[in-house]
Formats: sequence, structure tokens, C-alpha cells
Amino acid sequence: VDRMPGSEGVMALCLGAAVFTALYLQAVQTSAISQVEQGLRKSNASRLASNKNFVIGINAAVDLIVSGTELFSALNVTPATAPQDHEVLGSVEHLREAFTHYFKLGTAAERFFADRDAYRELVRAATALKSARYFAGGNAALMAQHIAEKSAEEGTSVVLVGDIGPTLQKLLHPGLLVCPTCAVDEDEVHLILEYGKQEQWGGVTSGRANRFILSHDVTNAEMRPLEKYVDTVQAHKPDVLVLSGVHMLEGLQPEHRMQRVQEVKTLLSSLSPSITVHLELASIADLAFLRAASEALLPVVDSLGLNEQELASLSRAHNGVHNDILQKPVTVPPVELMSDLLHWTLTHFRGRLSRVHFHSLTYHITATRIGTWVGVPQSTAAGALTCTTKACQTTELSDKNVHLQFPNDISFHIPSDNPTVEEAMLANPRPFNTTHPVTEWLRGDVAMALAPVLVCNRPVKTVGLGDAISATGLQYSRKL
Repeated sequence: VDRMPGSEGVMALCLGAAVFTALYLQAVQTSAISQVEQGLRKSNASRLASNKNFVIGINAAVDLIVSGTELFSALNVTPATAPQDHEVLGSVEHLREAFTHYFKLGTAAERFFADRDAYRELVRAATALKSARYFAGGNAALMAQHIAEKSAEEGTSVVLVGDIGPTLQKLLHPGLLVCPTCAVDEDEVHLILEYGKQEQWGGVTSGRANRFILSHDVTNAEMRPLEKYVDTVQAHKPDVLVLSGVHMLEGLQPEHRMQRVQEVKTLLSSLSPSITVHLELASIADLAFLRAASEALLPVVDSLGLNEQELASLSRAHNGVHNDILQKPVTVPPVELMSDLLHWTLTHFRGRLSRVHFHSLTYHITATRIGTWVGVPQSTAAGALTCTTKACQTTELSDKNVHLQFPNDISFHIPSDNPTVEEAMLANPRPFNTTHPVTEWLRGDVAMALAPVLVCNRPVKTVGLGDAISATGLQYSRKL
């Protein structure tokens, strides 16, 4: 091939420029990671002393964690050609369609598997896989487990309420107290199908690392430990009461769901205002049930924890704001969208609710009514660090094992027609400051604090991150 004179030099110059650019961008990312880590650790170091006494219930189980693609390969199940979500899984075909749907998006989901015999066959197949691992599971057990890990050094007491089978008992932290009447003969097993970022399955590529959770958990679906929960609260008089597992009621018939929700509401309404009550929400597909349950429970709790899908679903269930925007999950949920949804939540639900802790894989925001909580920025930073160290299973962080997946410019409100002066200011983009990564702003009577997450390059574990994040936030912030 004939070349123009000097073309080798031009090519070498272009190659050198490309290499220089790549090295420069890597250096910028490395510097940003270091600055964000130092900023988060500095904020975390000034956190409050932890809350001392927790009672946490009521969903507890054994998590059987396997590679989702390995399980489907063993079962000769290929991706669905027409993937779709199902509120309840009635068959392996439903599982195939729903898993394909969420696998492509890279989005977490949790569904009840209605066929008991088919579910047991899935568990048997999963148990035989090389990737099979057993962990304590259920939102309540995971939050209690995380707090118990800190209990010895911080003098914290945590009591777990739930039906605790023999396998789960062996998996629990020795510093974790279990209610005296909680032991049962058989474990409930939840099947966690994990997958990595850009993982291949029969020609389909995952959007990002995540997991799909399924169970045939009748104990937690009926909230059978609720009465034990009542007795434990009365006996221990905790500083903080955590309730999770409401989403498990989706496996029941609609009339039975709301009967249980009303019983929970009666319990929470009877508590002393001095007890901080936190509700940890999880994936609920039936928007009518989500609407009814949230109308009943959110006015009688002080605090709420949830992720971007759950926050968007909550708004859609109540015909809230921006319902047309977050129809499909994205890798980094827009900060301005999450800010608007959090403001809507604290404006729409009155009563006791004064705090909402939103967590995603890339950043967290804690929103509170002004003058109701202390330690919010510090606890948000602590939650972000917990997310990273839990996912990576190490406290040694660098550009070799984490990356920053956060926009250079952020705003706090989606522009609207005829905005107020405050809304116009919040909608104005501003640079994200990596040296002071915990960002705070006000909107009306709502204060918000944001902390970015250093995203693990190769997450060792994705299940339970939200529970550990919420537990950390509750440990190091306090209701006034």
C-alpha cells in the first residue's frame, strides 16, 4: 500500500497521543477515586456514636447463592425469546421469562415461586452446583447480622426476631441475640441467582452485576413471627425497631395480605414515640398492594429504606411524580430524578415519616425533614463505604478494585414549567466535587445528603448490600 510521505510519523504521533490520553484519563480516575475515598472516610470519622439497642424482624431465612447462568445451564434452560416480568412465578417457564427480563437490564428483583414441588426441585439442583454457597438471609437477618458484627466494639445490642432454623442458627453472628421462642425445626431457603457484569447466557448479555431472588417461603409470606415480634419489643424496649418482610405478603391472596398489614399497623401505632421505627422496603410487583400497604404503614414509621426501583414503584403506585421517566432501569439513576422522588415521598406521606434512605449501586441519598434527625451526612458516607467494602470483601480500595461511576455535573431537580426560585436554582447543574464528595442541599422543609459509591470492579457478593447500607445509616444517625 502506498503511503504519503511522513505517514509513519503521523501514525506514530496519533498512537502516542492516544496512549497519552488513555494514561491521562486513568490518572484522573485514580485521583478521583482517592479523593472520594478520603472524603468519605473523613466524613465517616466524624459520625455519631451508634444507637445502642435494636430489635429487628421479621423475615429470616437461609440464602442459597448460586450462579444463575450455571443453574440454568444445568437445567438446560435457555433465555426466553419474549422475556417478561411476572408478579408471582407459577412455573419454571415464568422464571425463565422473568430472569431473562431482569438479566438483560442488570436489575435486582425478588419474586415468590408458587409451585412448592417445582421450587424444591430448583433448590435440589442448585445445591449440587459448584458455585453453591449458604449465608444468613432475609432482610431482617441480614441487617441484624451486619449490626452484630459491630456490637462487640461499639456496645450495641441487637435482637433478631424470625423463625430461625438449625442451618440459619449456625450462620448467625455469635454476638447476635435471637428471641427465645424463635427456634424452629426447618429452615426456609431463598434461592439467590447471581450474575456478573457483561456475563453471557445463550446469546444474552447482562446489563451489570446483580441478582434475582426467588422463594417459596410460606412462613415469611404469612408473617408468622409477628406475634413473637410484639412480645420481643415489649420485653426489650429498643431504641430502634426495624421491620422488614412486608413484600413477602405478595405471595398471599389480596384479602389476606391487607389483614396482616393492618395487624402490623396496629402494633406500630401502639409504640412509644421514643422508639425509632424503620421500615425496610423490598421489591413489590403488585402496585395496588404497594399503594395500600404504604398508605397504611408509612404514616406510622419514622424511617424508610429502599432502592431506585422501589422508590419509582412507590411513586407510580400513588400517581406521584415523573412516572414516565424511570420505566426502564438505568446504570446510574439521575440524581435530579431521585431528589424529586424523595421530596415527593416526604411531602406525600405525613404522619411520623421524617427520613427516607435511598440506596443504589452508584450513590445514596438520605432525605429528612429539617430538624428531625442528626448525623445524616456522616451516616450516608458510612453507608457508601459499607456498600463498597461489602461488595469487594476488602477495606483496601484503589483503582485496581473500584471505580467511580458518577456524573461530573449534577442537579437536584428536573426543570418544570413556572418553577419557583428555589426549584430553578436546584435544577441548575453544578460540578461534582470529588474532594468533598458528601453533598448537601435543601428543598423546602426537606434536607438531603448524597454520597457516591466506589463501585467494585468484581463484586464478590451483591445480595444484602442494601440491608447493610440501611443498617449502617440507622446505626450512625439519630432521631431528635
